[in-house]
Amino acid sequence: MKNIRENEDFIKKVVFYYARDIGKAANRIEVLSVDELLKAYMVPSKSYLEAVMTDQIEGKEENLAVFATGSQNLIDYTQSVLEFFNDYRFFYNQYKHGLTVALRPFSGTLNKNELHRRKTSLDGLPISYDNETIEKAFKSKQEAFVIPNLTPEIQPGITKLQEERNLLRYRYGELIDINDLINIGKQVHSLIRTLIKNRVDYIVPELEEGNTFYLPIPKKKDAFRFAKITTVPLESKLTLKDFSFRI
Repeated sequence: MKNIRENEDFIKKVVFYYARDIGKAANRIEVLSVDELLKAYMVPSKSYLEAVMTDQIEGKEENLAVFATGSQNLIDYTQSVLEFFNDYRFFYNQYKHGLTVALRPFSGTLNKNELHRRKTSLDGLPISYDNETIEKAFKSKQEAFVIPNLTPEIQPGITKLQEERNLLRYRYGELIDINDLINIGKQVHSLIRTLIKNRVDYIVPELEEGNTFYLPIPKKKDAFRFAKITTVPLESKLTLKDFSFRI
């Protein structure tokens, strides 16, 4: 969304980024108006569409209905993705850095019942390392504390270690089901495809005298179905500059 309007530096800016940049982008997107959010996806506003279709008789109401459904899907999908990101923002930052991922936080032999449960379970907790003080952790509503490798030698100095943020502990996220991940992944995929499809029309126009844009309108048998709307204004058509956007 941030870099797709770039012609020369798109690849470089998409491949190389800082974790904090993603958080800043999420904060910015959260405060966008409806028209600004549509603009971010290179979709014209409802008022523009109504103005272009003022004298149109055939298909006008149908196109406006499609626009209403598709644009609301964009808004709802974006809101869902933002909520999901904010719920797991800490883990995104930790996983981006790599070395703070607790890949195998617990060891030991599993009994048959627990082994079966893990094999058949479709949910789990994201876990990473954290060195935040216990006082601050409680303020952020963390309830469970598990400190790995807490040896007798460490115990006498545990208070000082945690105050100086030299004590690693496990941090847990909320329980997440694999189906939730699949659903949010579908929404992310639809949003990305919407942006790409709308950007392509300013590279290889489908209609020389007008604009074509797409909106996600899934069906039961096609979760990634898109509706196409074409506008042919009496004056000049929209250009890439009309969708200039910064996060």
